[in-house]
Amino acid sequence: MNNAIGSFFTSAVLDSTSRITNIDGGYICLDKNELPFDIPDEVKSRVALALCQREWCRYPSAGGEEVEHLIGEWLDMPGDCVVAAPGAAQIIVSLLSYFALSGRPITIAQPSYSLFNYYCKTYGINYRRWMLTTQLEYDLDSFPDQSPGSVYPPQQPHLFISSPC
Repeated sequence: MNNAIGSFFTSAVLDSTSRITNIDGGYICLDKNELPFDIPDEVKSRVALALCQREWCRYPSAGGEEVEHLIGEWLDMPGDCVVAAPGAAQIIVSLLSYFALSGRPITIAQPSYSLFNYYCKTYGINYRRWMLTTQLEYDLDSFPDQSPGSVYPPQQPHLFISSPC
């Protein structure tokens, strides 16, 4: 087994054959980016204190530009290269709305968020799956043919690589 994968995922996650897995008597949904453990109390306390020190009479920015900028600084990259949202679902829906309107096809690395499949079918988006190996690695030999006329129309297809884990 790949050491990087083995050190990142618990054996319960690696051995799972379902998107819902029982870990230590509790269940996590692997396709919803849930953690198998709770956030430490120290982190919760720091967040609560920061919230108490802010004004509550104003709406927060809906776009998240301040958070994106701070994350960009932390990553040493421009803030406009970062997209922050209250969850993956909002980003997935926004991206797929663009592809639905543009008629452009996509390839989606799998396994991934179940919303990709649902919204591609809902919006009528031409897409193909690129399955990872059983070791959750990318296999270029199994990458779907992207050439015009293969399955896709002549437009340039796009690829989504995302990880709900």
